[in-house]
Amino acid sequence: MRYTFGDFELDSAGGQLNGPDGPVVLRRQAWNLLLALIEAAPALVSRDDLLDRVWGRSALSPNALPQTISELRQALGDRARDPKYIETCHGRGYRIVCPVRSHQPANTDSIGSPGQPPRHGHRRLLTGGAILTAVLAAGYLFWPDNQAGDVSGVARQVPASADALRRQAEAARQRHDPAAVAAHLRALSLVEPANLDVMLDLAAAELDALQSGQARQTLSLLGSDSAVRQEPRWLVLKARLAMIDGDADQALHLAEAAMSQAKALGEPAAGFSASLVLAGLHQRRGDLAEVLAVLADEDIQALLIDHPQERAKLTLKAVAALREQGRLESAGSKLERLAEAVLDDELRQRVEIEQALLGSLGGQPEQALVLLQQQLADLPTTPNPDLAIELHNALGQVGVEVGAFEQALGSFERAMTIARSSGRGQRVAGLQVNAGALLARRDRFAEAERLWQASLDVFEQLGDRRGQAVVLGNLAAAASAQGLNERSQALNEQALEIFRDLDLDGPRARTAFNLALVAAREGALEQAEALFAEAYEGYRRIGQFELMLHVGASRIDYRVLAGDLLLAEALLLELEELVTRGSPLRQAGVHASAGRLALWRGDLESSRRAFERARVLRAETGHDTWLATSDLELLQIDLLAGANPWQVRVSAAELAELFERRGQTRAAARSRLLMIEALLSEGEKNQAEAELARLRQDARQFSDASLALDLDWVEVWVAREEERLPRLEALARKASRQGFLGKLAQIEASVEARGIAMLDDESTRLAASDAGAALVVVLPPYVVAGL
Repeated sequence: MRYTFGDFELDSAGGQLNGPDGPVVLRRQAWNLLLALIEAAPALVSRDDLLDRVWGRSALSPNALPQTISELRQALGDRARDPKYIETCHGRGYRIVCPVRSHQPANTDSIGSPGQPPRHGHRRLLTGGAILTAVLAAGYLFWPDNQAGDVSGVARQVPASADALRRQAEAARQRHDPAAVAAHLRALSLVEPANLDVMLDLAAAELDALQSGQARQTLSLLGSDSAVRQEPRWLVLKARLAMIDGDADQALHLAEAAMSQAKALGEPAAGFSASLVLAGLHQRRGDLAEVLAVLADEDIQALLIDHPQERAKLTLKAVAALREQGRLESAGSKLERLAEAVLDDELRQRVEIEQALLGSLGGQPEQALVLLQQQLADLPTTPNPDLAIELHNALGQVGVEVGAFEQALGSFERAMTIARSSGRGQRVAGLQVNAGALLARRDRFAEAERLWQASLDVFEQLGDRRGQAVVLGNLAAAASAQGLNERSQALNEQALEIFRDLDLDGPRARTAFNLALVAAREGALEQAEALFAEAYEGYRRIGQFELMLHVGASRIDYRVLAGDLLLAEALLLELEELVTRGSPLRQAGVHASAGRLALWRGDLESSRRAFERARVLRAETGHDTWLATSDLELLQIDLLAGANPWQVRVSAAELAELFERRGQTRAAARSRLLMIEALLSEGEKNQAEAELARLRQDARQFSDASLALDLDWVEVWVAREEERLPRLEALARKASRQGFLGKLAQIEASVEARGIAMLDDESTRLAASDAGAALVVVLPPYVVAGL
């Protein structure tokens, strides 16, 4: 049945939606939802009925229905507030509000999605005459009206020349137009109805064109022959259809059977296709070991001994899988061998894209961007959509690394446009993840979360646990940036459990690091240390030295705050062995951590030298916020060393303004705290008190246990003399309870320096055996004044 509504026509048998600009690609759930609403129009359909019909109430995220309605509105150009097509009846359900006309097409040929051109050479024949009868009965003799892929120059009667149709199908394949390939092969199937290769090529082209209904019909037709059901190509195509339907277990079973049959029958093309499908399924499940095992299968490699391009494609997929897991050295090693092979132009371009991505992750994003921009200039006028998507996606990822955010967002949007127009639904979900991450970095959290929620639903339906965990981690990071710490922690914990189950070192390490930062900012230093250690070891296992430096520097900083100088020094020694393998920014982080460690050893000169070295390295990044971070570190040393507090205050105020303009709220708060300490050092107690009150108010926007303790510390010295001891005792208890032994040492030093009676509570004292006993505290001028 065909339904016309507004500017659109829906073909329920053909599985297609056509709009004013041509075919509209929808996910399976979105298609089923639209069909349910159209068939019921103009009646209202309740939420429960829609959930039952479209999802069967299984594997639903809470927002699946409204998210899919939103997706449909976007595809139809509709608006919720002023609906032209879909109206929300709050608390009841949804309905179509425009007129809907239904009509039965004169010819009912319905089939659909990715393929290969017909193979020349031997032509396997289908057994018996039943297939020919079925082909004619299915309506293959006539062309369906308004069929996507119905191209000018293809006659609407049985064509006479099989060779001409083969040439036309090949030409359409070269244009990357799978719908046209399917149209020509459909015509060829009438000329050679018993040719198995033609029929299998037709089903593949229909899958490529996202004509899933037609592909289902073609494969069902072929499957009526028991011999065909043992054909590896038929099994591969059925596996692909199961993937579209979201039946991951069935797809895995079919792909494994296809690979086994291809080996048994010695069919290279089928073995290659089965390997790609099977590796893709394992990758969805996050099983990297199985992905690599499938792609390196010795029997398949032997089958492809005379097919070097196909072998290279399998290797390239392995490189991409290793890169995504952060195993850059292993990926680079495989890619080096591949770069020496004789490859066609398109495959060579894919290799260069991978080289650029690895280079960017290895600390050379600027060179990577230049290489990718040259690739874009060399792209053919009508490129392979997959190649174009990969290139624009890579440009987006590298653009983020060099700080070209608007250009990066444009690249992701172009990639999504190509993916949607070419029917690559899952690619759209992956691109939504990348684009959402960029939007979140620009504080456009609402837009980012909409993209992520849409992609999360796709990953859930596909059974892609790795994709689900990545999205959960992104949602957690966005929640943390907005101060929603409980939500951030819950989402990160969900993601971490999935990554642990899947044994994915790279994503597991990244998520553990995010949780460690949350725990540290909440004051749970021991929990943070366990998570930092998990992240550090994860990156060590995959050889991600750049990220080892990043995690290691943060780990040192929090160990220093915990008073654990022995572990901090051991970590610093280990990082010093690796530091030259990192980018200037990561090297700077290690030197800055060394500066903080030296400061808590009481060595101001060594601390200053380390901070100055960090500043030189940060200057190489060209980012003013990193330079400002170094300037703040050096100003803190200046104040402790007795510099003019007025000059420190003026410089700290300038840094606070810069950080606030850049949205760096924690760094801005630290700059303002230094201003207050400078005011106290000048003797401007009243002004310091007023500034402290304003800073406390602003600091409520985010959680930072270390900053909270420092604010309490400064408040002690703003208070009257007789109030200081009780305040110090309360602060000591708080610092001891949270494990901030560095702050506890600072309190004890100040008490002893001012000759105040030592605290009575032994639980708040540093024992000689404590790691914190090695701390040497340099007191600021406002504490030692008047001694």
